[in-house]
Amino acid sequence: MITKSENREILKLTQWREAGFADVGLLARSLSALIRAARTNKSAAYIRALAEEWGVTAHPEFIA
Repeated sequence: MITKSENREILKLTQWREAGFADVGLLARSLSALIRAARTNKSAAYIRALAEEWGVTAHPEFIA
């Protein structure tokens, strides 16, 4: 579904989010970058669904 490198980045973001270190802007920018860099449409769809789940799609810095 997603590549190892995408999985690694999502894991880091998840840990930062759960620890309270990541604000919504950071998550929006990071997930946007991952979507734009996704190697497959399935990867992009998975990351976009994660962004919706985390509630960052309405943030102005979410550009995807």
